[in-house]
Amino acid sequence: MLCIWVISAYGIDDRKASVAEHEISILFVILSQNADYDAHKTSVLFSSLKGQISENSNLHADILRTHEDLPELTGAWAVWPMLESLSRKYKETWDWLFICEPDTMVNISALVGYLNSFDRNVGHAVGRGLTDKTNTIIHHFFKYEDDEQHFFYPDFSTGLALSWTLLKNDGALVWRGFTIDAKHEFARLLKDKRGVRLNNTLSFCLLEHESQCITRYVQPDFQCMSKITNNDVYFAIKTFSEFHKTRIVIVKRTWAKTAKFVEYFSDMEDHYVPTINLGIQNTER
Repeated sequence: MLCIWVISAYGIDDRKASVAEHEISILFVILSQNADYDAHKTSVLFSSLKGQISENSNLHADILRTHEDLPELTGAWAVWPMLESLSRKYKETWDWLFICEPDTMVNISALVGYLNSFDRNVGHAVGRGLTDKTNTIIHHFFKYEDDEQHFFYPDFSTGLALSWTLLKNDGALVWRGFTIDAKHEFARLLKDKRGVRLNNTLSFCLLEHESQCITRYVQPDFQCMSKITNNDVYFAIKTFSEFHKTRIVIVKRTWAKTAKFVEYFSDMEDHYVPTINLGIQNTER
């Protein structure tokens, strides 16, 4: 059964992904957290990757867990904060950087074969693409005005492969501003700083019914065994000054009045709400 799954994984994309014929080097980075449930899932994935790596003679690889191996890095979950550090540390060691989450399942033989269909000396970002049907508030209603194509941004839960050359180019990949959706913001960085768009790869599987997968997102099976009370939840509400006397008033008169821990963050301090000034101006539509 496993052999059938591995072979069929190569038929998805219109690129030809044949069995690897030469050595390839990949640095795997798991976006992990220092929490019991997450650490357990990370450990399972780490063992799976390690076992597959040991069986693949065409692959040179290593695995990093952000909560254990990169504890000094702040904001590794947003991806871009760790790229410069990895580039300095490893220099020319790797062909690819593969970023995933603890709930990502990876077929390494299929992945190696697929990545070998790309020129590793050219900047590539390979992953499962998400796109907005309309301009959305979480992305600050952002849209490339001259962009007639769908703007794809990666779902980290199915994995994201970056050719190492993207890390070596002049000019750091640094996001300026408030980080609210790391996937979308990272895709914008790649386009703006490197001129690279995400290669939308359907064999990086996101939905349960999808088949012929190189990677797959496995939905968490966690069930909360303890009762969550009002004492266990903290609400941080991001707003801006124009809404202090409108939307925030409605929030405070409805659900927020039953919450025990609530704070409001805005572009200015307003002691009537009260708000905490983030020092970040609102993005105009």
